[in-house]
Formats: sequence, C-alpha cells, structure tokens
Amino acid sequence: MTLLLLLIAPACAASEQSKAVPTVAIISPTAGTPVKLGDQVSVQATANDELGVFKIELWVDGRFYCAEHNPQPAANVPFTAVLPWTANVPGQHILTVKAHNVKGTVSAPASLTVQVGETPPTATPTPTAAPEEGVTPAPTGNAQEGQCTYDADFLADVTVPDDTEYAPGTSFDKIWRYQNSGDCPWPQGTAYVFIGGDKMGASNTVLVDEVPPGGVIEITVTMTAPGVPATYTGYWQMRLPGGELFGDQAYVRIVVPAQ
Repeated sequence: MTLLLLLIAPACAASEQSKAVPTVAIISPTAGTPVKLGDQVSVQATANDELGVFKIELWVDGRFYCAEHNPQPAANVPFTAVLPWTANVPGQHILTVKAHNVKGTVSAPASLTVQVGETPPTATPTPTAAPEEGVTPAPTGNAQEGQCTYDADFLADVTVPDDTEYAPGTSFDKIWRYQNSGDCPWPQGTAYVFIGGDKMGASNTVLVDEVPPGGVIEITVTMTAPGVPATYTGYWQMRLPGGELFGDQAYVRIVVPAQ
C-alpha cells in the first residue's frame, strides 16, 4: 500500500503542474485614465508562465484588436508587451489583455476601463482694451505667420501583402507608400518608427526624406521572419524630429507556417 501511494503522488503532482495557466497584468495606463479622441494609447502588459509566454493579446470592448508575440519564450521568464490602440470612438471602453503560453493555454483576462472624450474646446480669449491711437499692439502667440500642419496619408502596401507566408529566418523588405497630406514639408530628421506589435528584427527608426506637401514617398524596412510558427503583426507611424507622432498608422502582417 505504501509503495502504491508513492507512485500515485508524483502523478498527482504532474497533473497539478499541467493545469498551470499564464498570469497577466496591465502596467499602464491606469483605470479611469482620460483619453482624447484620436490619441494613440500604448497598453503595456506583462505576463509569466511556467512553460513560457508565447504572446499577449489586446482586446477592446470584447473584440480582438492586436497581439505581440514573444520572440524567445522561456520558462518562468516574464514577457512585457506594448500594444498600441487608437481611440477613434468617444465614450467608455474596456481594454483587456490575455496571455497565451507555448502550449496554447490562455490566462484569465486582465481589464481596465478608459474614458475617451472629445478634444477640449479652446478657451475663449479674454477681451483686451483697444490700443491707444498711434500705439502698435504687441503680437499674440495664438496665430503665427507661416503656421502649418503635419500629416501623412497611407496609400498602399507596395510589397508584402497581408498574411504573406515566410519560412522561419527569412529576410524580407516591407515597403509602404505614403503621401504628405499636410501643408508643412516634412523636415530633416523625420522618421518612420516602430510603435508596437512584432518588430521582427527591424530597426526601431528609419529616417525618411524631406517631402514637400503633396509629395509621395516609399519607405522600406528590412525585417526577418521569427522562428516560431504564428501570425505576426507590427505597427509603424511617422514621427517628427521632436518626437511627435503624426499621420496614418500602418502595419505589416506575415504568417510563419508550421513546417
């Protein structure tokens, strides 16, 4: 009888271990964070698992939005992901993250609520007295001569259509076509930058040419297909030299098939 109990005990322990699921938590933003309409929110989440975290997904109002895959899943090694979400609809939204381990087991969800509102109206300026005759009023800072806006419209995927298949380790060039749709020329130092999802070995920043209003440009980013079979998506956007993101966000999505 004693021997039988000893044999059963390890089996029970193994059974308990097989029931382990990943854990996941949202680091930022915090619950109740106010968000302006049109802003991009970076949802940062961290997960851990006994077998290794394969990916973290972002769900918005119960619908899948995007995911970031772990390029090197390892047992008991935390994985942190930054998942970009654009707040295009005003009102209250529930952001949810889920983690998957390398065996496909899904964590319990972690959620928070954010409030998306319209951009606050510009305050009405305080009336000022009329200048005395013969006195030239000082200029205000509200309207400067030559003021213009920056914008960028995504036009086309020149290469790598969505869900193109690549074998693990294959290098490829993703090319996007954009137009300067603002009335400012893009200054020297403007870059196309990785903002979330799967980077796939690419550089974080790719400098682009100075483009006049109405001009069209093609942007090339070299990437490498990850080694684990899955669907991978990376998100990119324009950034001014001062760090401000502008224009349309675009993405690249590939499939690494099972061998």
